[in-house]
Amino acid sequence: MKAKLHSYSFDISNPPENVAYYRLRFTMEEQSRRRRPIEFLDDRTRGDGFKHLVLLETPTQNHSVYEVELDPKHLFSDQWNTAARDGHGGYRVFDWVQYILPNHDIKRGHWLEITDEMADGRQNTLACGYCGTLYGNIHPDHLTVTDDQIGRKFCGKCLGSSYLKEDDLPLLRLRAVSVKSSRLRDGLTDEENAWLLPRYLEAQTVSKTKDAEAVLASCRRRVEEAYAKATMEYEGMKLLLENGINTDNVIFHSHVPEFKFGWRSPLSPCVADAMLDKLKAIGFSPKFPVHLHTNTLD
Repeated sequence: MKAKLHSYSFDISNPPENVAYYRLRFTMEEQSRRRRPIEFLDDRTRGDGFKHLVLLETPTQNHSVYEVELDPKHLFSDQWNTAARDGHGGYRVFDWVQYILPNHDIKRGHWLEITDEMADGRQNTLACGYCGTLYGNIHPDHLTVTDDQIGRKFCGKCLGSSYLKEDDLPLLRLRAVSVKSSRLRDGLTDEENAWLLPRYLEAQTVSKTKDAEAVLASCRRRVEEAYAKATMEYEGMKLLLENGINTDNVIFHSHVPEFKFGWRSPLSPCVADAMLDKLKAIGFSPKFPVHLHTNTLD
């Protein structure tokens, strides 16, 4: 989806530029289909994730026009992603953005010419107000498979989310991307609540077979790992004690895993050398991982 992107930069302390800027604002409003711009602090040192077009960072003239390729897979109510190009993952551009600069007389920003195709894409693509999943002609359909008209109004993807609370259920209502977020909290009708609440309760309390298998597999892995480490600790300490090795200053770190000698207080170098000789003599090292912590750099 191609679009025209306009950049601008005016110094309104200069009378001719002041006139040109305010004349151009009518065009900005009309083409961006917004009454006013989004305002951002122009702090290019922050890592906020906004990907502004490089060619707009330092405008060389009052008004320039570029052609950009928009990526319609991820739609927003006030901004767009550009398609990946030349090894870059894509930039973010806004319907209309104006930067807040230290010099307030400098009016700098960019706007998009919002075409009917772009507006229709936002209007005809639905979004879940909770998880953000999009439902449109080019998006996977996660909607509940049902002929029930109420069921087609809500997202079924996140009903089982452990973070979803009953008060959040209205957010599952699918809205056009063009709808402002402030309207997403419209309550449920009695009929909608009667349809949605039982499905929410079922999703929150009943496990799916594939989910159960994955949970059990993960649990088994954790148990096996914990058992292996516990066995290592037991067998290692047993070998030390059976051979009369002092364990007062020894600890097993399961997260490494390793036996640390000198964990309470670092070992003197001569003690560390003597301990290592004893560990080798009883076959402790290299059978078990060992760390000798001394009062020198180690």
